[in-house]
Amino acid sequence: MGYASKQQVDDANQTLDTGSFAQKLAFLRTTPINPPDGAVIPKYTRGYVPPKSDDTEPFQEFTKVKIDQAIDMIAFIKFKIVVRDQVGALTFETKSPRELKKASDRVGYIPIWWLPWKSRNIVKIKIPDVATSPTIAGGGGIDPVPNPGIFFTAAINGCSVFAVGSARAVSLYHAGITGELSKALGDRFATLGGTSEAVWQSLVGRNATPGKAVGQVTRSEYVAERKPGTAGEQDRFKTPEGTYTTHRGSTFQDFLSGKTDLDAVSVSPWGCVFGLRSDAGDWSFTLMKNATLEYFRLTNKKRLIGKPKKVQVMEKTLQWNVLKPDGSVNQAMLDGLKEPYKESKFATCVSLGYREFFPGNNSAVYHDFSNITLV
Repeated sequence: MGYASKQQVDDANQTLDTGSFAQKLAFLRTTPINPPDGAVIPKYTRGYVPPKSDDTEPFQEFTKVKIDQAIDMIAFIKFKIVVRDQVGALTFETKSPRELKKASDRVGYIPIWWLPWKSRNIVKIKIPDVATSPTIAGGGGIDPVPNPGIFFTAAINGCSVFAVGSARAVSLYHAGITGELSKALGDRFATLGGTSEAVWQSLVGRNATPGKAVGQVTRSEYVAERKPGTAGEQDRFKTPEGTYTTHRGSTFQDFLSGKTDLDAVSVSPWGCVFGLRSDAGDWSFTLMKNATLEYFRLTNKKRLIGKPKKVQVMEKTLQWNVLKPDGSVNQAMLDGLKEPYKESKFATCVSLGYREFFPGNNSAVYHDFSNITLV
């Protein structure tokens, strides 16, 4: 299994803590990072529950939550060797300023703007301009925090993320639900757009804000891409096993499956959203398009010189190694083998590319498959 090494963790902490803007950007654009779930909303928030006057109220089951106090939009993070759902990705722990009240408690931690999420909620934060708010006041015994220049939102797995406003002071929204949005909304799902992307846009209501830049990330981009020319919720790319994927993920799986030393390849795409403020004080926000890989690597099993051949054992080993996932024999592989093989299973994460969705030109940058190193 491709768990992150201590050296990778130490390098990540040092880069985001003391690195230049260029070093931070290069690291964030090439490194798979799997943030924690973050499904806990601070109790110091203001929630909006739409009125339930009648059945025509479109979002009565959902809540808009705005985190009012800037100090509650901040988290202190530290990259650690933590096993989460994306094996091989870097990840971190979070602490709030209310947990680390004193500056001395925060040594070794990196301050960030942190956007949590909660099912059936649209969670909002607004990052203040560093020029007018160079430090964020704590109060209540909490030491002030220098205005952080890094942003992360909680782990996304089908959620939508929106950025709205100027490049210096941005409002960010995280919209998601556990389960299927279509089932939660019933008949209204179709009237609100008929796809999860369109429904969340309607729910957030900021996709056409006059005079303000709007950037957004949808599930179609990083985990369940809709096929070109289609409009239905189910018209998305799928793996041979029937799970949702993206065109890039599917193409990468085909690329790896064509290698003669790999077998039973599985590519599961996922995403991460980060933000970085430039030295001039302007924010940019990026969707990282990552993937978790699982595969068997086939290697020659060498005979020891002078040892007698154990035909039965070697035949069993050979037979076991050419079995397909469904239990049938891969005859082409069996015919091509001259020496018995053994298998080793690996899992790791890679970055497939990224897209700067605010305030950039929205063009995606992809990494060359042939330059991706497997473990």
